[in-house]
Amino acid sequence: MPDYDVICFGSGAECLEAIQQVQPDASLLIRRMPEYEDKAGRYRDYLASLMNGVETRMQSLKAEMSLRTRQESLVSSALSDTHIALDETLQGI
Repeated sequence: MPDYDVICFGSGAECLEAIQQVQPDASLLIRRMPEYEDKAGRYRDYLASLMNGVETRMQSLKAEMSLRTRQESLVSSALSDTHIALDETLQGI
């Protein structure tokens, strides 16, 4: 189950107002959506697939950032431990 919501607005102004409150990870604004329901429905289906791809990439980027942060933390910790060990070694000499 995706962890996102799809919200449709009747106008760009409504969408922009909502974005300020919701602050989504991704948004898609369609200008001149077809008025014919069958064509608009096909567009919505295509755009839903597109946004699924966007969501997958966003999750991948968040996981990458989390991993990088963890790696940086481990490197920092290892450097700190090494510095302490060197200080103790030099004091023992």
